Amino acid sequence: MLKNPTNLILFYTRCMKKVTLLSLSLLCTCASAQLSYDFENGTTEGWIFNVSDRWSAEAVFPINGSYSLHHVYDNSQSSSDAAMFSISGLCPYCDTVTWEFRVRYGTDPSSSNKWSFILMSDAGPGEIAAGINFNGFAAGVNLTGYDDTLRLWRISEGKAAAVITTSVNWQEDIGPEVAPVIRIKRYPDGRWLLETEIRGTVLRAPGGADPELYVPRYAGILYTYTSARDRLLWLDDVSVSGMFITDTLPPAVMSVTALRPDILQVIFDEEPEISLTDTENFSLSGDLKVKEITRITPLIYEIHLTGKIPDKTPGILIINELCDQAGNCSSHVTVPFVPMYAVIGDVVISEIMADPSPPVRLPECEYLEITSRASDSLSIDGWRLISDRDTAILPKAWIRAGESIILCSGSKQDEFSPYGRVVGLTSFPSLNDSGEVIALRDACGSLIHAVSFTPALYNDPLRSGGGWSAEMTDMDNPFNEPEVWRASVDPSGGTPGRGNSAKIPSPDGRCPEVIAVWPETPNKVRVLFDETVIPDEGAVWLIDGTETLPATSGDIADRSFVIPLAGDLTPGSVSSMLIPSSMTDFAGNRPCTTDLKTGLPSDPMPGEILFNELLFDPVANCADYAELYNNSGRIFDLSTLSLTNGSGTGVMPVSDVPRQLLPGEYIALTTDRAAVLDHYNCAGRFAVYEIDRLPTMPDDRGSLVLYNRELNIIDRVDYTSSMHLLFLSGTEGIALEKVSPELPSGIPGNWHSASESCGWGTPGAENSNLLNQPDEKSGVQLSSSRISPDCDGFEDIISVDVFPGGDENVITVTIFNDRGYVVRRLAERFAAGEGAQFIWDGTSDSGTRLPAGLYMIIAETFNTEGVTQRWKKVCAVVYR
Repeated sequence: MLKNPTNLILFYTRCMKKVTLLSLSLLCTCASAQLSYDFENGTTEGWIFNVSDRWSAEAVFPINGSYSLHHVYDNSQSSSDAAMFSISGLCPYCDTVTWEFRVRYGTDPSSSNKWSFILMSDAGPGEIAAGINFNGFAAGVNLTGYDDTLRLWRISEGKAAAVITTSVNWQEDIGPEVAPVIRIKRYPDGRWLLETEIRGTVLRAPGGADPELYVPRYAGILYTYTSARDRLLWLDDVSVSGMFITDTLPPAVMSVTALRPDILQVIFDEEPEISLTDTENFSLSGDLKVKEITRITPLIYEIHLTGKIPDKTPGILIINELCDQAGNCSSHVTVPFVPMYAVIGDVVISEIMADPSPPVRLPECEYLEITSRASDSLSIDGWRLISDRDTAILPKAWIRAGESIILCSGSKQDEFSPYGRVVGLTSFPSLNDSGEVIALRDACGSLIHAVSFTPALYNDPLRSGGGWSAEMTDMDNPFNEPEVWRASVDPSGGTPGRGNSAKIPSPDGRCPEVIAVWPETPNKVRVLFDETVIPDEGAVWLIDGTETLPATSGDIADRSFVIPLAGDLTPGSVSSMLIPSSMTDFAGNRPCTTDLKTGLPSDPMPGEILFNELLFDPVANCADYAELYNNSGRIFDLSTLSLTNGSGTGVMPVSDVPRQLLPGEYIALTTDRAAVLDHYNCAGRFAVYEIDRLPTMPDDRGSLVLYNRELNIIDRVDYTSSMHLLFLSGTEGIALEKVSPELPSGIPGNWHSASESCGWGTPGAENSNLLNQPDEKSGVQLSSSRISPDCDGFEDIISVDVFPGGDENVITVTIFNDRGYVVRRLAERFAAGEGAQFIWDGTSDSGTRLPAGLYMIIAETFNTEGVTQRWKKVCAVVYR
């Protein structure tokens, strides 16, 4: 397979024709010949036009004899028209070719009014007049610029480059009345001559050389004009002489290449007959069908398929009948091919310059670098570069195996050309140096690569302030961010177009985490991952054991997926969704959790979501966190909630995505998830959620208030450092947690220092000092008959539940030592309604730990009906 199919035409003309010539005596007829047209028969026989009625052989001001070819169309707008004839079979490297013609242009030339004589081209008049890029040679004025000089041009992909520049200025030396004779010769070795005969005087320009050749199919005139300058061009005495090879061979397929999963590019060695565009004339091995055939150039066709052809899997293209313009045909042409198109990870974003100021040594311009990891050339035609909401479309181009291409604004292309191959984009996205997702997707919309760019990718605070690029350090693990990214250490500030400055292996062994799962509608669920996950088109999602409809990507980086359901979710019910077993990240890691829970959310009422754990005095290199607990049987959407510290600093959203809090679940909010998980070994890994901001939580005292979307208070906690156990040597890094999560947050006695056994905190997980609730709530119940207040997480606290019966009870709870002295007053004349729960942590009223021994707990109650009751319970304080 050729590495770059776009060069196949050139390959053909240089090599295949020469091979064919070795057998000319057996396969075809060669002869020196001349094509000539003087139009004296008053017709345009042998000529073809982009529009048939715009040219005529007329006797109006003929150049020579009675008739000349004249542009006769009175156009009301600017346009281009072409009149051409076939030179099929011309062999420019077999013998010298001579073109001769006379032309009269009845006005002064300009950049908008001009002509060119196409000596040879691979495209016909329709394509050339329409401005479709073609390849060949032409003589004329102002193909580029507007200096009116007669030149010989090579046209490559529609772009003109001068081969010979004459001394003839058309406006000054010829003018609108004269029709000079122009002769052009091409020798087999690639030398060119151009001479102009004006009123019998021959002006010969210095020769030029250009051995380049394209398929010579047509010659003729191209006329570009404004609406006031039509009908001012005459052509006469046109001839082409050289060696012509009579074509006796049918066309052959040069290559079949996959431009993308559903489009094949077929290149022929000569122009096929127009019936080739019949879809019934083509078939492929397998189940795919041909949907449409598009003629791109005379030699290049695109075959659009009804589905995706398997990548890198051998296939066969079958053409029932393949004929050329001369009627040479072959039947049942079979062409084996191996399609290769870009799939995820084949081309990666390998370098990002999002903040070029102040520059080091590179241009002060944003750029991206893409690098191919594939083993063959890949088409990037129509790919989309997406940065947040900005999108740029990549032009028709190929990227070679291992090649790097610099992408930048089209206006900055020249500034980067010294550094390597550059593709300028007319709408290059503006890169946000504070962070955004950048994605590269193919023309079908499939993901090729994506990067969550943030300043953290630099991994170097000295180089994150501008002027330095971020480089990928391990091309084998392109999705392992941020580990695989570093700031460039190249002295220039970056390495656009060449190898990155550091190569550091960064294997990806981390499983993708589900950040959130929520219903967008009653019959549509979205799942959000923390990294790109590769979807399997045939994979089956299950919800409550029922198959869903096919999932689709929900974002530019394939980090979220939308799953349509076969029916609506049941209100008030928690559903179980299973991720397909075939879904993995790029490294092959399966998601950390495959069994997800979701349901239709409700609006919380006060007390249904409660604060449950607080860290307001973190150790160095850690962060504050606040934990919430769902104290209900309902589902809540955290994105509808907000937090404040009650000091007038404004509310802050709990979540920027609709993360759900299910019944009985905990979630810890922090600004540095990694630090919290690293410090607290009992943390609930998947219930610690990083947010952009958290209300300020002073170390000595403070408040946190939770609001719903209407700014009604759902819960409030007022904390002080004195709520910690007083015998602790310090409170840094020690969280306050509830011993009974379902109790109101405003009961100071329900808060307790987290135990040492869990590293002094349990963010996102069950608290370390939970109380076992008595089965019966009547009279006085102790959660345990002993207490061991040593902060090891075992029997550090007990609860005293006092439920005397009736309403409007007033409760006093007092603890005595074995000598009858009062050591702790848990409650004194506490208005408890039906009853209350009180927490004892084994300390005295002064906050000191009590010595081991037996203690008497006396509860006294009375109510408005005059009923008075008294209970005694014994509890042992023990130390191990």
